[in-house]
Amino acid sequence: MPLLPAAALVVCAVTGIARFDLLGFSGFMDMLRTTLPAGTELPPAALIVTLQLVAIPIGALLNIPFAFGEEVGWRGWLLPALRPLGVWPALLVSGALWGFWHAPLILLGYNFGEPNPLGLAMMVVGSMLIGVIIGWTRLHTGSVWPAVLAHGAFNASAGMGALFLAAAEAPRPTLAGPIGVAMWLVCAVVIAVMVACGAFRPAAVSGELGPDPAPRAALSA
Repeated sequence: MPLLPAAALVVCAVTGIARFDLLGFSGFMDMLRTTLPAGTELPPAALIVTLQLVAIPIGALLNIPFAFGEEVGWRGWLLPALRPLGVWPALLVSGALWGFWHAPLILLGYNFGEPNPLGLAMMVVGSMLIGVIIGWTRLHTGSVWPAVLAHGAFNASAGMGALFLAAAEAPRPTLAGPIGVAMWLVCAVVIAVMVACGAFRPAAVSGELGPDPAPRAALSA
């Protein structure tokens, strides 16, 4: 999952959504200087950034208890419960509900800086796209634990962009944020590749849950 935010940063750089400083890490160092007492001596920027990147897997493990609290409901129970609707409706509906569940935080201005219906709509769309990828791990393996680890890893790497921003650069969160438009594009490409590789065929999403149930419309025919 950390590869998704990393790929989104590449999209931001290529499209000009954000400017990055990969040598001096000037934006990140400026942020540190504003948060630390004046005159604090800082180690070399490259060392600090390297340690931050190395800490991502550790952060993923530390996030497991918190991610489990969500995933046991969204992917552990709700996604399999929706499977009679079909794989894609189950993935998309569970993802949409997952996004909408964040409404209180979004309406407080978190994630997008848009405490309004736009921010909520963006959260729902982003959650649906990421939910397809995380949900696939649940359906493919029959276990909720890959989804828990993927969720924890995504949360641990969500702030990766702050390490590389150039000084005085403040890209719009709706475009460059952890679940902004750049991430949507990355997720869409990943999902398209998965579809092309047959990842959503019945044999690939049965896991330990058994074959995909027929859609309810077919059952009632």
